[in-house]
Amino acid sequence: HKLATPSNPLFDEIAKIIVNGKRTVEQVVEAVKKITVNYGRSLADMIAEGKFDGGVNSDITEKNFPHTGSGVVELEPVMIHYDRNISSGDVLKDMEAKGLRAPNMAELVAYGTKYPDEQRAYPIVALGQVKRIWVDRLVGVLNLHDDRRSLGLGCFGFVWDDDCRFMAFRK
Repeated sequence: HKLATPSNPLFDEIAKIIVNGKRTVEQVVEAVKKITVNYGRSLADMIAEGKFDGGVNSDITEKNFPHTGSGVVELEPVMIHYDRNISSGDVLKDMEAKGLRAPNMAELVAYGTKYPDEQRAYPIVALGQVKRIWVDRLVGVLNLHDDRRSLGLGCFGFVWDDDCRFMAFRK
């Protein structure tokens, strides 16, 4: 029922896939991804498990990005692709209109750990936890650095490139 409801942010994409005959409904449903976030673990331990061989920005610490959840939670991330350059503010407005929320750093790290190859295809941005470091407001980004997976920071004030994906969760 959730997949077939027009309020589902994936509704249009699912319809295109089915109409174009690329995948069956069962394959679309099977493609739903889930992550488990254990807020009892330190961010440093979560990052170490992720094995980001392209590096981790040294400002990504528990002090700068403290956990904003508790316990162990299972979440179903939604990737939003606008296929155009877009500001963080416009992304957040769209998410709000669709009943979605942006992820925090721990959720982004959990996603990168569980689905390590996805960031090889495109940058994945998490706008849900913004930290001011020096003069910049920064957010987490899963990306590539010299063909290796990295966990970095991007400026909230950037206009994001058209290849970026924005992770979100239903409220």
